[in-house]
Amino acid sequence: MQPDQFQPRAPGQLKPTSAKVVRGDRLADEQGFAFVPHPLPPDIDTSTLGRLLNPIDRANSQLHLLAGAIRVLPAPDVLLRVFLKREVEHSSRIENTIASARELALFDVDQDDARDEVREVHANLVALLFGCGSALPLSLRLIREMHAKLLSGVRGEDKRPGQFRSGQVYIGSTTGGLRNARFVPPPPGSDLEQCLRDYEQFLNPDERRPRRHFPPLVELALGHYQFECIHPFADGNGRMGRLLITLTGLKAGWLEFPLPYISPFLDRHRQEYCDLMLRVSTHGDWEAWIEFFCRAVEVECADGMKRVRAIDRLRSVYRERAQRAGRSNNLVRLADLLFVQQAVTATWVRRLLEISQPSAQGLIERLVDAGILTEATGRTYKRVYVADEIIRLIESDDPDSLGHPQVPGTP
Repeated sequence: MQPDQFQPRAPGQLKPTSAKVVRGDRLADEQGFAFVPHPLPPDIDTSTLGRLLNPIDRANSQLHLLAGAIRVLPAPDVLLRVFLKREVEHSSRIENTIASARELALFDVDQDDARDEVREVHANLVALLFGCGSALPLSLRLIREMHAKLLSGVRGEDKRPGQFRSGQVYIGSTTGGLRNARFVPPPPGSDLEQCLRDYEQFLNPDERRPRRHFPPLVELALGHYQFECIHPFADGNGRMGRLLITLTGLKAGWLEFPLPYISPFLDRHRQEYCDLMLRVSTHGDWEAWIEFFCRAVEVECADGMKRVRAIDRLRSVYRERAQRAGRSNNLVRLADLLFVQQAVTATWVRRLLEISQPSAQGLIERLVDAGILTEATGRTYKRVYVADEIIRLIESDDPDSLGHPQVPGTP
């Protein structure tokens, strides 16, 4: 990272730093510079905000349409899991950690032979659900606790789950050296600690420290940039920062659900995503970054509307198939629970519904006959059954392309 990259409008300052780098067969200290961002909010002029009004309004409109569509679903908290799983799958994919929705579903019931990548993506989901369920406000404590969950599925040394980093890190170095790194975040110690205190204050303003308020989506874009710029952990910063996008509106009280989910868009445009955040640091180009962020919200919320309709249709079809399969209310209950967990075993069904093992197996077999579940292992023991239609809905880039599911025996 070279000082001449940074223009006068850069929203921070360069400070000397050093990092351990490999030189031959030994570690050596290399000197360089780190970027320490100014506290949020930045000084964005009114003409810039004026040019951003249309993308902000379009994104905000789509976001609230999606929240409204989720609100009227028969079981919004249950069906939201489809969105959550899609979000963490794509957020992990940005870091080149690949696990399919089917693998994640099977991991819920059989973790013995799972790949490390599947464990990592599942831990991403665990961290998000933990954050949504925590009574803590957006705070450094909550972020550390979520990070500990996030890295619970990651193997390797020096990951420091739940702890802010104690060493200098750098990003995107093709040679392994500090001076040639694409970006170097704040040095550990007092600089990093002050950045984190300022960031927490931005998340939780109070009357003693009033600040200029921007539209919520702009503040969300600012906060995501700042977290990634600070890069407070030794590992997991990208995934953690994207979890906070989904969590902020819920914790701040301006959304009733954990929204928006934009990792699929960021995955498709990952180079632009990284380039625009870097350009904020080097040139203070907030306008391009905020416009891109709003475009991500607009596109993914419009996709979310399609997905809500597809989920609602599929749930209605599943309930009707289950009702036709038998008179037991547990058939409908189990069909609904498949939107939370797409793979089941007889033991899991027995425990959840508090019924006997033969009764659990009988329910599963009725849902197999109804076209809801298929057996995934080919074994005669420890059999696992999967709801493939829901998995296709999670993974599809275009839910409308899947067509409308049918109830057997209907035209």
